[in-house]
Amino acid sequence: MDGADLGTLYRPADAALYQAKEGGRDRVLPTGWTGEKGAAAEHVDVLVVEDDHTLARLLLHALDTRGYRSRWIEDGGEAAEQLTGSRPKLRARVVLMDVDLPGMDGHALLRTLARERVLERTRVIVLTVRSHEAEVVQALDEGAFDHVAKPFSVPILLQRVRRAMRA
Repeated sequence: MDGADLGTLYRPADAALYQAKEGGRDRVLPTGWTGEKGAAAEHVDVLVVEDDHTLARLLLHALDTRGYRSRWIEDGGEAAEQLTGSRPKLRARVVLMDVDLPGMDGHALLRTLARERVLERTRVIVLTVRSHEAEVVQALDEGAFDHVAKPFSVPILLQRVRRAMRA
């Protein structure tokens, strides 16, 4: 595969590595391989599920400049569709998710991800203006890895992302 820069070469190779690991490890796959099951899932480090365009763009910029592969979805229902099912279209190591989302609210999305066993491989950090104790406990009970109240410090949030990646 030709590439103009390291990122253009790295991303497909990294995706092939994830596919090989999911396929049982101990194997080598070419980039762009679709395998017996059809099209491969897109792999990202961080998925931002947020309907506030300004905040989403800020987070994507902060993640991208630090070398994370990131993607943005603004609808909770679309995020559930992309992340779940027998052949998900998208796999993310960490999801930064608002609670107040169109399509499906964050709590319903968390429950769906838990039921579909996505939370076994993905850490969810809830971002919300709702910081009452009951809201935090509810999000953690539903499977969130962490809870961050808005407004937040981007460097502190990125530290929490790094911690979630190591977990």
